[in-house]
Amino acid sequence: MPRRKLMIGLVLLCLLLLLPACSTSLRKEKEAAAEGVEEAFRQEAKEANQKTEDISFYLPAGMIVKSEDKYNHLIQKGSKMFILFINPNEDSKSKVLYQTAKEGSKDYLLDKTFRADGRFGYLLIQKLKDDLYEVVVGIGGIKMTTETELSGLSKDAKSMMEIVRSIKMEKE
Repeated sequence: MPRRKLMIGLVLLCLLLLLPACSTSLRKEKEAAAEGVEEAFRQEAKEANQKTEDISFYLPAGMIVKSEDKYNHLIQKGSKMFILFINPNEDSKSKVLYQTAKEGSKDYLLDKTFRADGRFGYLLIQKLKDDLYEVVVGIGGIKMTTETELSGLSKDAKSMMEIVRSIKMEKE
């Protein structure tokens, strides 16, 4: 019986030591998110595979457009929702949406900006509660927002920038 308790104790100790190694740290996810978003911002825009009345854009596999109007597109992937906002009056070098987002909150865990080829891009990450974070990415007058868990932070942020980067406005 004492041997069994010792084995159970050792197994529990091993699990406690391995658990933190398996979980993603906020610092690592923020770094990965910043790198992924900057990479997506700087690379060539992905080819559009979606078209609405006003825009054409790339959507990664598993994402669908749930609803749309002239300025907002609600995009879903599983149970997660993404809001794509487009201000056609702002060009790709505009800082208006970025500055507006910054005025709304001062508690960003990450506030990173990018510039390339006359474009202004950004990534904002804010903790909402426990394991839930708000992620905002944008280029000029286009931004995308979602709420995500820590484990999906970097992947979601990169996918969002790929979408934002790919948007082409249809001529009126």
